[in-house]
Amino acid sequence: MKKKLLSILLTAAMATTVVSGTALIVNADSEGDLSGKTFAIVIRNSGNPYAEKEADGFKQVIEAAGGECIIKSPEKATADAQIPLIQSLISQEVDAIAIASNDVNALTACLQDAMDEGIKVLSLDSNVVPEARQTFVNQAGVTEIGQALADAVYDISGGSGELRFFLQAASQQTRIHGLML
Repeated sequence: MKKKLLSILLTAAMATTVVSGTALIVNADSEGDLSGKTFAIVIRNSGNPYAEKEADGFKQVIEAAGGECIIKSPEKATADAQIPLIQSLISQEVDAIAIASNDVNALTACLQDAMDEGIKVLSLDSNVVPEARQTFVNQAGVTEIGQALADAVYDISGGSGELRFFLQAASQQTRIHGLML
């Protein structure tokens, strides 16, 4: 029964991701009730419209299931700015942390600290190393995004020209890899 519930919740979570952000459902009772549970999301940075919609969708799903939601966003889109936010959530003893990381590797130690304290950790949109989280939820396949970008660049450029990339987030690096395939 629990596996079926988890499967249903994960399917619903992935559908919600497409529609309104990312959903995290962890340790719900058989009715999907999250009463008494606190879930946090750490987005890349303040003022990022995509990340703010992602956080709003996360909050809607958690609160609709009876849980409490904490949204944290650093002023700068750096891993160094995310680390104190994660440490604060650990001291608040939240039940789960969802992170859209600004660096694949730099958050490893503090996310492992969270898991050592029994906090569930998931990365979304931009991944962290597997040992720093329990799962990763991606809104789309990075290879497919990269290939679509390559097709668009080819069409726009007429098939020739010089191309430069300006990377801000870890997820962009993997999309660029897909573009180069």
